[in-house]
Amino acid sequence: ELAQTFAYQAAAAISNASLFDQTRRRLREIEVINRISSTLRSSVTEEQMLPGLLRETLEALATTSGSIWIYDKATDQISQSAAEGWFTNISVTRTGKFEELPGYILKSEKPHFVLDFSNEEAISDKNRISFPKGWSGAGIPIRTSTEMIGVLIIAVQHPRQLSRSEFNLLETIAEMTGNAIHRTQLYSHSEQQVERLMALR
Repeated sequence: ELAQTFAYQAAAAISNASLFDQTRRRLREIEVINRISSTLRSSVTEEQMLPGLLRETLEALATTSGSIWIYDKATDQISQSAAEGWFTNISVTRTGKFEELPGYILKSEKPHFVLDFSNEEAISDKNRISFPKGWSGAGIPIRTSTEMIGVLIIAVQHPRQLSRSEFNLLETIAEMTGNAIHRTQLYSHSEQQVERLMALR
């Protein structure tokens, strides 16, 4: 009976500790989302938005390397629009719509886990030589409500792997980014229309 009492107490303590960790993680995620949301709201253009967004995301995940790639309909290419860490050293930063790792993710329209960037098949040899060994991560599609517009790529150093909660956070950030980019595109289009109307006067 004494052992059973201790077992119940231990189980309760473990459950409380687990709930505390979950609550703390949720609060941290809410704080990150609020901070990133503020960054997105204060930016009018993609050039203003993406570097700050990437830095906030990397800081939230306690890592140093990542990039954001955006698809350009006019050229039918996808290009690296923001980069941190060793992503700043890669050779190919603009490529065909469905080429390189970002293009592969854009085509599949699905998240992609990377066990080791230096061995990733979707990365060309030209870029792979710039990728250090011992880094895993994930690429998350960035989409609006109607179309795919880019890819968010985050890398973490071995032996660390992205956890499920971190992956879910990245999906939330990618969704927020897609909505924010769509907003900036609408703003830019409206500005162009106003300029055209002014020119006709």
